[in-house]
Amino acid sequence: MNSNHPHIDLDHGVKVIGDMNNAKKVLTLFIEKLPTYESDIIKFRKSENWEQLKETMHSLKGATCYSSTPALHHCFSELNSLLSNIIIEKPSDSDILSIDHLLDAAYLNIAGTITAFNRLQ
Repeated sequence: MNSNHPHIDLDHGVKVIGDMNNAKKVLTLFIEKLPTYESDIIKFRKSENWEQLKETMHSLKGATCYSSTPALHHCFSELNSLLSNIIIEKPSDSDILSIDHLLDAAYLNIAGTITAFNRLQ
């Protein structure tokens, strides 16, 4: 598995986990769960469950620190920061537009990361 791709950086995974074999295992486990995470994100956004969306982004921000997925880490970090700094009970229309913009980027990066992973196999 080659790590020279914008969506996958196994060298970073090696730095934080310690060796290539475990970095690949963590990446594989994360990729296997990514469709479920995406479904949860869509569900929480549609239901405007901002608190659960915020918790999910916080969890995914942490998970992407170890999963060798820098583009997703950036997206989830941005969403986590935004959701942490708005009034969750009633976000403004401007906040919702910002959330949706960042979610669109996240969905594209999820697809790109899964595609990159499949090509590296």
